[in-house]
Amino acid sequence: MDVNKKRLSVLFLINILIVVHIILWYKFGYQRVGTFSLNGVVSLFGIGLLNSAAVFFIFVVFMTVFFGRLFCGWGCHFAFFQDLALKIFHKVGINPHIIYSKASIIQYVFLLKTLTAICEFWLIYGYPQFHAGFSDTQVMTADLPRNPVIIALFILFDAFLLIYLMGSRAFCRYVCPWAPMLAFFDNFSFWRIRRVSECTGCMSCTRNCTMGIRVHEEIAQHNAVVNTNCIRCLACKNSCTNGTLDYRWGLNVISITRRIRWLIPQQGNYSWYCDFLLIFCGLITAYYTQKWLGSFQTFLGAAWGLCFGVFMIRLMESRHIPVSETIQPKRRFLAVGLITLSTLVWCWATSTPPDIRLLLRGNRFLDLVEYDKAIATYNQAMNAFPSNQGSGLLLR
Repeated sequence: MDVNKKRLSVLFLINILIVVHIILWYKFGYQRVGTFSLNGVVSLFGIGLLNSAAVFFIFVVFMTVFFGRLFCGWGCHFAFFQDLALKIFHKVGINPHIIYSKASIIQYVFLLKTLTAICEFWLIYGYPQFHAGFSDTQVMTADLPRNPVIIALFILFDAFLLIYLMGSRAFCRYVCPWAPMLAFFDNFSFWRIRRVSECTGCMSCTRNCTMGIRVHEEIAQHNAVVNTNCIRCLACKNSCTNGTLDYRWGLNVISITRRIRWLIPQQGNYSWYCDFLLIFCGLITAYYTQKWLGSFQTFLGAAWGLCFGVFMIRLMESRHIPVSETIQPKRRFLAVGLITLSTLVWCWATSTPPDIRLLLRGNRFLDLVEYDKAIATYNQAMNAFPSNQGSGLLLR
């Protein structure tokens, strides 16, 4: 069987298992196995709770350190919808062009905001006291949208439309907050795509890479794929008719390149002005969708914003409106500065007010669901009296 079909089958099976879990949880009351989510990093380091989500986070991190971003290629439930969307596009004769942009900064903003949630728990409860609590669990879809309309919009925008406008696996390359974290650990992975025989330069590996990596150039320069966007989908290996590539043990990225590799591309399709437009559109719509629809819908909002930004850029290009590139020096400083500024603004706008922190300080081991309920109850009480309006409004 073709490796792409194998991967799609594995991803489909993962979604079936999630459906089975939901049925067992709600229909039959079997609630011994809880959520498996990378959000376990918050419960683990925020309140010291070692539950199923925290164990899953630890497992994925260790797997990435040894085998690379294998989870992103073969284990992520949303990867199925992205690969399915791309397959449908190819069936109808549409080949989405992969866009390279520094708008991937959005991923780092989301990741840093997630990590600041840990510090927020420290401010409320103090430093974590680690303890096991596998019975303290939630349904696997606790951090996923429940509304069928939101689910449909999420799949439509984050899978189909975003891929149509920005290329395959666009959600992984621009929105997913866990991609930059796993990409960091990927630098230490010894298992990589490597050259095992002479390359003829046919470039079939690059054309078939779902993450838009220029595989043939990296193989020629490093004898291995060092780009941390590599998700070990093995599409490049499968497409090489000469047997040039294989997934093997060897030197890691740090040993090969002598530096840490990040996800922000060195060169892109757009000028810095266009990148700024995409970042602004992605973050501002993400903020308001989080504020109005809930925290998980942040990713839906980012996809909306990116799609709108791409439409704006294409409109300007069609009308021959010049968007010139004038910012040349110290681009690395600009990228780091933009990540820092965006994250600080995001954290300031969405941080829990001090009075709510004081309210919640009494229960050190309050879980995430109880935490949200406590904040909601507090705000309802504050908003019940006109004199208290504006003094305790929620960030979410």
